[in-house]
Amino acid sequence: MRQSSTRPSSVTQRKENAQDVPTPGRSTLTSRMPAGRAGAPVQQRNADGVAPAARSSGDLADDPAMLAAHGVQPVQKKDEEVPAPAPAADAEHARVQSNATQAKPGMSERLQRLGGNLATSRFNDLDASMYRVTMSGSEQVVESITRMTDQDGTVFYAATGRVTGFEGERPIVDSYDPPVDLGAWSPRVTHVNGMMVTPEDGIGSAKSLHSSIGANLQDAAMTPDVLYTYSAKGGFFPDLIDSAKGKLGIEDAVTLSQEQLILDAVRSGQRITVSAHSRGTIKTDVAVRNAHAVLRAEMASELTSSPEADQAAEEAAEMARQLAADGHQTISPDLAAEIARRGAAEKISSKKAWERIEAHIQLIYAGNAVKFPAPPAELVVGRSDFVSMSVGTYFRMGRDIKRFQKISGGHGFGENYAATVGEWIAADINGMPNP
Repeated sequence: MRQSSTRPSSVTQRKENAQDVPTPGRSTLTSRMPAGRAGAPVQQRNADGVAPAARSSGDLADDPAMLAAHGVQPVQKKDEEVPAPAPAADAEHARVQSNATQAKPGMSERLQRLGGNLATSRFNDLDASMYRVTMSGSEQVVESITRMTDQDGTVFYAATGRVTGFEGERPIVDSYDPPVDLGAWSPRVTHVNGMMVTPEDGIGSAKSLHSSIGANLQDAAMTPDVLYTYSAKGGFFPDLIDSAKGKLGIEDAVTLSQEQLILDAVRSGQRITVSAHSRGTIKTDVAVRNAHAVLRAEMASELTSSPEADQAAEEAAEMARQLAADGHQTISPDLAAEIARRGAAEKISSKKAWERIEAHIQLIYAGNAVKFPAPPAELVVGRSDFVSMSVGTYFRMGRDIKRFQKISGGHGFGENYAATVGEWIAADINGMPNP
């Protein structure tokens, strides 16, 4: 296990070195999805195949005191009363969500109720759980991991256990007690699955993607780890309802996780690949647009005093004065200038936010289910992919997207898309331009 020489060797030690105060705001967006959100695997076993007496990462989900000891907030269980959500720390983010739900009054509530009634609990506890596919010698290793934050807001990752097999298509995890701090590690490649995918199949697809990237790199030893986020299978109709909710811009744990990955990369200046398949493209597209709104809002206030905003304000004030001089009813020059200044800042910040996202995010949609993808998206579509044909983008016409390629085959990620997506990721890592 790689660890930073400047960091404590365990999450518990890190906690002891920090003030015992929870990290507020958006920096904790996915820190509520560690051990608890990952869910207790089918079995927790030690090296001898015997359940350990010490608490495992699965046990942490049931003990708020143990969660607190590891710097993790407990996660609400499905059968418990869900408390009212905390106020959004970012007003622009809250506005984006409000607009999405108000677009069709009552529709989101009906979809949520219907989805809840149809959903099964077989994999729900694993929704938004994260797994890292890495290499140990010549062997692929899969670990359950979680994103966490220091008290100063610094993002870090901790490994909570190793996936040793599957039972009932659920991962069997040998827990690390305590979880292991991954030091300076952060994801270079991420992936999220589509609908009707079991944890076993999803992790298998992530391993296929990892292998494909390595096969296309100039130096296979440089193959990056793949951070895989599981989007839970609820069944055909629940997954359709979940997809419809995403089409309306309704966020869930996976969407929030994707959004935070994007914001982490942009704010840290790191470049990452965000790969998504099928329903995962819906959730990711919501995430990237919300991340854009957050970045736009952050920059808009700074750009109100930019030369472009100053010029727009002067022109608007002069127009208001001219209209008044000609006897027309108009607003005051000062008000006209302020409106124009803010409008110019919004326009500039929107453009710059997309530029920042494109500079730091390679966004790949395979077997997409999005009609009008976010501008930085690179799309690969199977000629026999019924999902992209019916509810996604099957032709490039009229779409402001970065790259579009048709390949043979159908909708399956591992069988059809992993090879092409791996090739595109490897080209990005090698610094090669898009064809």
